[in-house]
Amino acid sequence: MPETVVEYTQRLLSYSEGSDPLTILGSTPDKLASLVRDRTSAQLMSAPAPGKWSITQILAHLADAELAIAWRHLGAASPGGGVRTQGQCSRRQCPLQQGAPG
Repeated sequence: MPETVVEYTQRLLSYSEGSDPLTILGSTPDKLASLVRDRTSAQLMSAPAPGKWSITQILAHLADAELAIAWRHLGAASPGGGVRTQGQCSRRQCPLQQGAPG
């Protein structure tokens, strides 16, 4: 039986239980770099099984998520701002997209 949303959330939260979240965030780049440092390009780009993500895809996803979170925080900190979802403003209005083509 697949885990429930509650079980999934509890499992994820257990990974950092008892640790300071800011310490974890601060150490994450070095931790990730140490995990991939000695890998070949082929290892980084190879998916472990069909339908599974490669290391490169996972790292790209983490980078995208970080940008999305930063964008939301910038929006919330802007005058008249609030937490916005991606579809709530045009590309030219979004804080991280200003000046971007398109």
